[in-house]
Amino acid sequence: RQLQRQLQELNIIYTIGRSVTSLLDLNHILHRVVDAAVYLADAEEGMLLLLDPAEGELYLRAAKNVDEKVGRTLRVRVDDSVAGRVIQTGRPVFLSGERAKVITGYLVKALLYIPLRAPDRGVIGVLGVINRREEQTFSERDIFLFSALADYAAIAIENARLFEALECERAKLETILREAQEAIIVVDEKNHVLLCNTGAAKAFDLV
Repeated sequence: RQLQRQLQELNIIYTIGRSVTSLLDLNHILHRVVDAAVYLADAEEGMLLLLDPAEGELYLRAAKNVDEKVGRTLRVRVDDSVAGRVIQTGRPVFLSGERAKVITGYLVKALLYIPLRAPDRGVIGVLGVINRREEQTFSERDIFLFSALADYAAIAIENARLFEALECERAKLETILREAQEAIIVVDEKNHVLLCNTGAAKAFDLV
């Protein structure tokens, strides 16, 4: 039974990894990551919080079993929260039992938060699971599995950011080419035409 569980865990991690490289829907990927975290830890709730550096707050980006009304307005101060401690230190936070109750105002019996790290940008968010009713805590293995999930989530977020930046630059280039009066032709290192604007097309009778 233990071996079967481990194989199932590895299959979930593998599936999430494949979705990161094959899917462009960031929202779908992040929700799958949170669903996987909740399932793997047998937790009651899961959430993925992203950092808003301008406001010094974390906002909810994806969640599992979190009240929808709460989720829409949830923002957590970095300088005054357990999740914020993960952002500040770059280290996982694991609380259980009385300590978790006291620190969270008796709202949580166990929690585990893992940092999301992006290349050149540091910690950009937190992946977390929570138990509010059950005394069940989380293990070192949960930390290991969640770290893999957090890495995949960070990669997906970074890929989406780079794709958006690339699309923005492409749109700018298209605007420049479309509005320029001069003939503009772009070629590669073998002088193959990659693109040309309307002026060039008319000049060389390509339209």
